[in-house]
Amino acid sequence: MDMCPMSDKPHFDISAAVVKQLGEELVSDEITALIELVKNAYDADASYVNVVIDTNSWPSEKLFYSENANNSTKPGYILIEDDGIGMTESEIDKGWLTISFSAKREMRKTGELTPKKKRTPLGKKGVGRLSTQRLGSCLELFTQKDPEFTNASEQNVLYHVAFDWNDFSEDKALSDVPVELKSTITKKHVRGTRLFITNLREPGVWLGEAQQKIIGQLSQLIFPFEEVRSFNVYLTINGIRFDLQTISSSLRDVSLSRFEFSFDKNGDQKLILSGKLKLPRLKGLGEEKEDIYNQILARDRGKAFYNYLVDRNNRFSISNLEYMGKEGWFVFFEQTLDLRSVSGLALDKHGNLANPGKFHGEIDEFLFRGVNLEPLEDIYSKGADYKEFVGQHVGIRIYRDGFGIRPYGFEGNDWLSLGGGQTSGRSFYGLRPRNVIGYVALTAQENSQLEEKTDREGFIDNPYSRNFSLIMGKFVGILDVFFNNLRRSYNEFKKLYAIQQTGQPFSDNVFEEIHETTAAAQTIEKQVIKLNQGLDEITDSVQGIVSRVQQTPLLASQEERKLSPVLAEAGEKLSEARTMVRELLALLGRLKHLESRAIALEAEVEILEDQLTQFSELAGLGLTAEALSHEIHTVADNLAEKTKQLTEAIRTKKVVHIDIVTYTEYVHSAISALRKQLSHLAPSLRYVRETKDEISIQDFFDDLREFYTGRDGRFKGTGIKITIEKPFDNFTLLINKGKLTQIADNLILNSEYWLKEAVRRKEIEDPEITIRSEYPFLSIFDNGLGIDRSIENSIFQPFVTTKPKNIGRGLGLFIVRELLDSSGCGITLLPETNHFGRRYIFQIDFTGVVNGSQK
Repeated sequence: MDMCPMSDKPHFDISAAVVKQLGEELVSDEITALIELVKNAYDADASYVNVVIDTNSWPSEKLFYSENANNSTKPGYILIEDDGIGMTESEIDKGWLTISFSAKREMRKTGELTPKKKRTPLGKKGVGRLSTQRLGSCLELFTQKDPEFTNASEQNVLYHVAFDWNDFSEDKALSDVPVELKSTITKKHVRGTRLFITNLREPGVWLGEAQQKIIGQLSQLIFPFEEVRSFNVYLTINGIRFDLQTISSSLRDVSLSRFEFSFDKNGDQKLILSGKLKLPRLKGLGEEKEDIYNQILARDRGKAFYNYLVDRNNRFSISNLEYMGKEGWFVFFEQTLDLRSVSGLALDKHGNLANPGKFHGEIDEFLFRGVNLEPLEDIYSKGADYKEFVGQHVGIRIYRDGFGIRPYGFEGNDWLSLGGGQTSGRSFYGLRPRNVIGYVALTAQENSQLEEKTDREGFIDNPYSRNFSLIMGKFVGILDVFFNNLRRSYNEFKKLYAIQQTGQPFSDNVFEEIHETTAAAQTIEKQVIKLNQGLDEITDSVQGIVSRVQQTPLLASQEERKLSPVLAEAGEKLSEARTMVRELLALLGRLKHLESRAIALEAEVEILEDQLTQFSELAGLGLTAEALSHEIHTVADNLAEKTKQLTEAIRTKKVVHIDIVTYTEYVHSAISALRKQLSHLAPSLRYVRETKDEISIQDFFDDLREFYTGRDGRFKGTGIKITIEKPFDNFTLLINKGKLTQIADNLILNSEYWLKEAVRRKEIEDPEITIRSEYPFLSIFDNGLGIDRSIENSIFQPFVTTKPKNIGRGLGLFIVRELLDSSGCGITLLPETNHFGRRYIFQIDFTGVVNGSQK
């Protein structure tokens, strides 16, 4: 069949309506559209952008679409004006009018910077200009190229481009959409771009309550920390100039705590976190009474408490801490973590760690009640204004070259799960999402691999964005541990303080009534002392009269003789009253000491409640595991019996089918492996863990090695081997086998996780766990990276871990220590270091459970 010749060369075309639809889908709201246009000004090397919104008037500029033109528009316009380098005719034609073409994309790819300000362009998709249709239908562009960056023929040439989004209809091809372009010679050497948008789509968005919301959102999306804002945005609405809100240094000075963080600052792939904290942070949000705080902390500006915080005998001690004691700050904290210590990091396509690039940031924590606003009296006249402003800016937001990236930290988005710490058991005392203002500062140059989605709502999911989230999660994890240890140390310190004051441990009485009783006692004590003095005087006077009448009755008056019996009886009652008042004074003295004991009792109860809450979930898991173990035993027994019956039936009928035989053998093997796992789990369950067993160290760890590295062991296919070092001192322990199993499992499973990480990252090739016995000590270590130096002094504290939050709770080594401690034993991280320069050997002292002195 012959084809008819075509007059034109075949080619694809596109309906103009598709472009309009694309713009509608890419830009979700007016603020996003406005920000895209502001970013264009930034990329054009502008030092400022002026945004003018007028919902009532026509622009004074002579426009193609105007009230006096043939193409009339309704009143109202938006002007975006900048002092950037402008565009030439060829740049307009090949760049601005070509959808999806972006010279910026090539600049980012090659690392080329803008000519004047040396910026890495933010735009790269070439579709930002489509955002204008979200604001209005008619668009007119006036642009003049900076003479420094153009040839003589285009200097002093002003270009005017105009088109109407309503012309992008389904019945038109994109190339058929009418576009007006003309040029004018000017007398001035000026530069920059003015973009007019008329026929506004939603004028009401810029008015009334909606106006305040728009201003607030714009303030948040343009970097609000005034000291580091490098690009100015000015906003005028209907003739009224609005200053975009900034977060000043004076506001941040009233914060309770301030932390700064950075990653790869010096090109060494290190996480650095530093910060300072004010003493009132320990009062919490009105939960601690002022008198208790003043009595324990404020009296010496926290010096005694600081000494307790850094004391290694305090199980919640904090390392890398310095006392400040000036300008309202209590302590300074700093911690450095090597990137290799962060587990779960994704690899790039070459098998290397996907580095998201250098970044830094800050987190400030604020208290809404009891804040001293004196430093801010020129800004906030009352606490409500301060609270409203902080409330508008709460959240930890991500900015790239000064422009916010949604949804991170905006409109309540808690992307770092700060609120989750209060419900998951991770941290009861850490940062709260509604009390922090912070930022993460990225740049297009350093963080080019963190790509934003086309709709500008978050990062594209790739290895770099996942690692960025892990690193930020690690910063939050360090702060969780810091605040937990700080508060728990405070609770312990309150208890010790009370004991030091009274010489006695805390009372077992109900402390809710003690505060009221001691307060009442202090109120009446002075009155009782005065009453006691008066009783002494009256009693002595009455007794004097009675004695004189009784000894010399003839010298006494008739009235005195008549009153003598009454006075004698009154004297006896007064003596009894004086005795009772003295006993009351002694009782009041004892009551005064109950206040300090109540403080200790409150601290102890708070610690216990905290621990109960923290471990309730784990206890529930333990009960579930116990019930599941019984159920699996039953299922395994039934499955074994049914398989046995099936096997016998096959043999009886002499049916030989290779698939059935293979299947039954597989079931037998699976049941055997399942029972082996259950037998390992069983000693750790409640119903058998109360008994103590005589256990040979040699036999126990031989069995443990077989369990992990045997034919069906846990380490099958991982390449991990367990070596029992020779010579190996064998001795007998008197300890519950389940408890010993839990201790060994926690240590070995911890090694397993980090060895797998090291192999995945190609840091080691032959993963190995070594067990060494030197009576009465047993050491367990591996050839992985070792313990990160930042946590080596707190490794046995609860919730200390460098694993991701969704993988590790930081309780394994804490549980090991508690289990050993309950048996009179201990565990230590030896000071010896490996070839990575890290400590790595865990040594258990079994002295408390050695059965005799026999090796």
